[in-house]
Amino acid sequence: MEVRCDWREGMQFTAVSGSNSIAIDAKRPFGKESALNPKELVLAGLGACTGMDIAAWLRKHKQGMSSLRVVTAATMTEGKEPITFQAFHLTFEVTGSIDPAHLLEAVHLSQTKHCGVSALAIKAGPILYRVILNQQEIGTGQADFSA
Repeated sequence: MEVRCDWREGMQFTAVSGSNSIAIDAKRPFGKESALNPKELVLAGLGACTGMDIAAWLRKHKQGMSSLRVVTAATMTEGKEPITFQAFHLTFEVTGSIDPAHLLEAVHLSQTKHCGVSALAIKAGPILYRVILNQQEIGTGQADFSA
């Protein structure tokens, strides 16, 4: 796997992998906030990675998913540079005709076995999560890749 980051101007870069690209920028006052910044891209990667695991599991088990949103937040260290991630908070918001046990199993497997980005992120701090199905919270947990 390889990604090339080409500088455009100011703090703007374009990350390129194969035929795909994404813009990256810094927050003001250093950048123009014209795109996600590098730390936001890490959170996006975390949300998308675990979301893909869940979507695949639910499809495999013929669950009628209508929507899936992964809200990914992080608390940051304070004080001394560099500012890094301290903890992650994932909220899985799912709608559809889904057996709650299948959804909880999908999230659990993603956060204990399958999601490589979670396995990397957990080295920076704990990953806590909530699972909401059809606007009802059905479970909470914490990622654990130690097994």
